[in-house]
Amino acid sequence: FGRHPNGYYALIEMIKDWVYLLPLPGDVGAAGKDPTKYAPGSARVALVQFSGDKNLAGAGSALVSADGAKGRLSGYVPELRQDLSFQEHNHMAKDTFLFEALEMAAGLLSGPAYPVDGRKKIVLVLLGSPVMDESKLAGPLGNLQAAGAHLVGIVVRRSDSHATLDNDAEASLK
Repeated sequence: FGRHPNGYYALIEMIKDWVYLLPLPGDVGAAGKDPTKYAPGSARVALVQFSGDKNLAGAGSALVSADGAKGRLSGYVPELRQDLSFQEHNHMAKDTFLFEALEMAAGLLSGPAYPVDGRKKIVLVLLGSPVMDESKLAGPLGNLQAAGAHLVGIVVRRSDSHATLDNDAEASLK
C-alpha cells in the first residue's frame, strides 16, 4: 500500500467494501433502539478511533463522526458511509492506547442494545505503534472474552519494509 498513512487508507477502503457487503438490517445507531427488532443473521458496525494525544481531551480519547452513527452500532448504510468517510479523512496517526477502546467495545457488544441472537462479535484493531497501556488491558480483554467477542489486530506499517516500530506493535498485539 506504500508509505504510511496510505496503508491506513487502503485498509479503510477494504473495510468499506466489507461493510457494504454485510447483510445490514437498515437500523440506525440511535440510542434506545429495541434489540429484539433486529433481523437474525444481520450485522451492525461501530467505527471509533482512539488516541493517546492529550490535545484530543486525554489519553485514549475517542474520535467519532458527528454526523454518522456517533460510535454506536449501526446497520444503516448512509450512517456507516458517513462514519467511514470521517475516519478516512481524520486519521490521527498517534500512539496506541487501547484500554478505553476495548472497554467501549465490550460495552457495545454486551450491553442492553446488543441482541442475543448468535451473531459473531468481532473487534478489529488497527494500529501503527505499540500498545502504550498494555498493562491495563486484562479487564477489558476479559470483558470481551466474556461477551464472546473475537479480537483481530492489524499493524499498519509506517514504511515500505518492517521497522522496529512495526515489530514492537506486532509484539504488543500478542
